[in-house]
Amino acid sequence: MNRLSDQDLRATGTTMMPVDQQRRALEHRLELAKERLVADLSRVSSMLKSSAGSMRKNIVRAAVTIGGLLLLGIVTAVVRRRRRLVWRSL
Repeated sequence: MNRLSDQDLRATGTTMMPVDQQRRALEHRLELAKERLVADLSRVSSMLKSSAGSMRKNIVRAAVTIGGLLLLGIVTAVVRRRRRLVWRSL
């Protein structure tokens, strides 16, 4: 077996560091999981912003429609009362 001793390593200017492969692999997997989580959270955030915007538009449309129908009903009631119109169904 051809092993280098610590003295040989020091003589060449290199040092041997203990490498824990399992720890490295776990740290790498953890970093990848963090990146995926950040990407998912940003995607969810943008989806919520877009759905909140479209929901706001739908609520405004519904409010305008209901307001218009109420106004039409009030105008119709006032006109009928003043002119005493008789409505006939076809």
